Amino acid sequence: MSSLNTNVFNQLLSVVEEKTEGQLTNEKLKLMHMAISFKIHDLDSANEIRTLLEHLKKLENAASQDSRLSLNCKICKPQVLKEIRDLLLLKALTCLKYSCTNMDMKEKCEVMKILVSDDDYGKIDNYRMQWPENLGITIDELVEPIICLNEVTKTTEKSHLATQTRAIREEILPRIYFASCFIEDNYRVKKLFDSRNWNYGIGQYIVELKTILQPS
Repeated sequence: MSSLNTNVFNQLLSVVEEKTEGQLTNEKLKLMHMAISFKIHDLDSANEIRTLLEHLKKLENAASQDSRLSLNCKICKPQVLKEIRDLLLLKALTCLKYSCTNMDMKEKCEVMKILVSDDDYGKIDNYRMQWPENLGITIDELVEPIICLNEVTKTTEKSHLATQTRAIREEILPRIYFASCFIEDNYRVKKLFDSRNWNYGIGQYIVELKTILQPS
């Protein structure tokens, strides 16, 4: 992770912090896109991620008590910040498990302690699976709406197209970002990302995500 990425991420968080109304869909997707691009190379990059996680938690707590916010935003903003925090931690742990081939076990345990205050590397999947378990869903259930959309023929009616586009932005894209952390864990996720016949509305995002997720 570079300091530039961290600075841009914090700038986006500042924008969210100032928002007092709205669903924050645009900001959420920008932050998710950045969160998924962060990688762990060493202890310093792990510490940078921990700092971001702590900052997100503080903002989430502050938002839930912010009297400036509209009722809608008071509900939405803490949820958005928590979702970004969950994704950032999930991606960091996934990176640690599958990409940090340069680290020995001692270093991996140190990174675990930095990220989750537990140096038992053997528990890494317990922590990685906390997000779907907290939502009460399986990975198959996470990816099912994406696969279903991928099988829907492109509509030409403007009203249907607008509805489908909105659904992709608000519901499907967040799922794609989380699903990308389980490519090596779940056959259906891997099959989706390996496909070359994506629905017109999600293909561009999957292609871009695959590029981001390539080992550096």
